[in-house]
Amino acid sequence: MEYRPLTLTRRTLELPFDSTYSQMKSCVGKKLKLSPHYDFGMSYQLPLSSSDKNKPVVVEIHDDEDVEIFLDIANKASHGLLTLYIFRV
Repeated sequence: MEYRPLTLTRRTLELPFDSTYSQMKSCVGKKLKLSPHYDFGMSYQLPLSSSDKNKPVVVEIHDDEDVEIFLDIANKASHGLLTLYIFRV
């Protein structure tokens, strides 16, 4: 899985498939060296093969179920890579 931090630099993040929302957010925060109090959101775009190519679908991650779905899609994506977008809230 790849994610794109606020600086638009690509980095790699590995998470166990049973990660929770708080674990994922903590890992991303540590990787970006953010304060634990810095609030950010996470989203991803569905692979084009699973969405209308003219209308990409962007999905925000808000809870454990969203993380489970994201990790499942990332696992099925080509080479297990899926871009995770990080944004300020």
